[in-house]
Order: sequence, then C-alpha cells, then structure tokens
Amino acid sequence: MKPARIKNIIFDLGNTLVFFDHNYFFSGVAGYEKRFGTKVFRDFIEENKLMYLLGTGRITGKKFYSVLKQEFGLTISYDMFVKKYQDIFWANNPMEKFLKQLVKEKKFNILMLSNTDHLHIPYLYSVYPHLNLIKKRVISYKVGYSKPENEIYEHIFERYQVDPAESFFIDDMPENIEKGREFGLISHHYLHHKNLLKEFKTHTQFSL
Repeated sequence: MKPARIKNIIFDLGNTLVFFDHNYFFSGVAGYEKRFGTKVFRDFIEENKLMYLLGTGRITGKKFYSVLKQEFGLTISYDMFVKKYQDIFWANNPMEKFLKQLVKEKKFNILMLSNTDHLHIPYLYSVYPHLNLIKKRVISYKVGYSKPENEIYEHIFERYQVDPAESFFIDDMPENIEKGREFGLISHHYLHHKNLLKEFKTHTQFSL
C-alpha cells in the first residue's frame, strides 16, 4: 500500500521552533532572592505541577507567583518575576529558515501544537515574529490539555480537519512523539536539524 502524501506539517514550539531552558528561570529567581537554592525552588514547582497547571490554563501567572511568594517569601516583584520567567528562550536559526521556506513554498498546511502558557505566548510572538507565520495553532493553555494527553491531539485533528496519516509531526519530547505515533502521525523526534531535513525529505520527497 502506497503511503499517504504528506499534506500537513505540525510543529512543536519550545526546543523545536525556538530553544528554551526553564533552569534560567529557576536560577534567576533563586539568585535574585539569595535565601534558597535553585534545586529546592525547582523541586517545589515540579512536585506541585505548577507549570502544568499554568500551561493548561488552570492557574494564572499571578496565581503561580502568589503560590511561590507564599512558600518562599519572595521579595521579587511580579513584573520582575515574569521577566525572568520569559527570559529563557533563544533562537533556533536553522528552524526559522526551514519554517520560512515551507511558508514560501505553499506546498503544505502548517500548524503548531504546543504546551505553552499565557505568559510565554505574547512574549514569544513579539520577540520571534516568524512564529506568526503559523496561523493554525493549538496551544495548551487555551484548550486545557497538554501533550502527551490524548485530548490535545484530538483537538488539533478535529479543529483543523487534519488526517494524522497525512501529517509530519516535529517535537523534541519522546513521550509526545510516542503519543503522536499512536495517533498515526508520522513523527520526528527533533534533536539535530540535519536529521530533521533528512527525514523530512524521505517522507515528503521535498528538499529544502
């Protein structure tokens, strides 16, 4: 049986379209406060799933801040806290070029499926304007689910009439890739850009 032609390219955002590291936030706040270490701060956030709650829209940025302020006696202002929370990203230039080429070619339906919260999204679209080239987006905080939960994949399929068998999915997290494959997505675990280009060409017969 001949494989379906790839019609859709589904991008993850963090550590795919742009790079990030939450440790810049953890160490930034801990370094500002100087009364607790990075590890204890990070562990509390992770153990209480605060970033998951923020990323799925279950709590606001101000609630995120207030929980941490109460637990750690934060003296940092909310505005400075948000600045440190946002200042964790840097450019992925080869991926920016790849996205712009795809948009220019107009051969594929381009979408985004991202675990991102309401504090990061406006910042990212301001600092990295090429992200605005992707008009079809499913963002975790808006739909109340995050990868690798079934519901967020089902949402993008239903909302944009996407056939998984005709879709090339790019993500940096193994569990998200595994779930994508369960749904029938042709999924690429993004680690090295050259490997992406090679696999993309294999599945699409299209070279960029």
